[in-house]
Amino acid sequence: MISERAKLVSWAYLVTDLAATTAAFGGAHAIRSWGLAEWVGPVYPFADYLPLLAAFILPVWALVFYLNGLYGRRAARTLHTEMSRLFRALVVCALSLAVAVVVFRLGFVSRPLLGLFLLLNAVGVVLGRGAVRAAILD
Repeated sequence: MISERAKLVSWAYLVTDLAATTAAFGGAHAIRSWGLAEWVGPVYPFADYLPLLAAFILPVWALVFYLNGLYGRRAARTLHTEMSRLFRALVVCALSLAVAVVVFRLGFVSRPLLGLFLLLNAVGVVLGRGAVRAAILD
């Protein structure tokens, strides 16, 4: 029973983390396209960003979160441990995305969009994990 519950929590965390990341990217693009376009110029269509999201961001985020102990047996039992692991994982994800943009010469990628995405992603992942904790763990 405990093992099944731990698996359920891990899968719920994975699904909500990836959903929050996808929503954050879409939201950041929408805000950047419609809200900030007058100040920082136009942005490429969302379809141009989909390969970056599907081929890099989602797999790297899942891998980094797993390696930081946010899924599986090493998943945190206390909120403080989970938040510190989550903060560390988000910093590693942000740095890996910045390195990928430079290494792969992704000049079309809007830097304000990435900053907005990282901010929205942090908020979305924390809210999603809070919802999982409220629904399953309590």
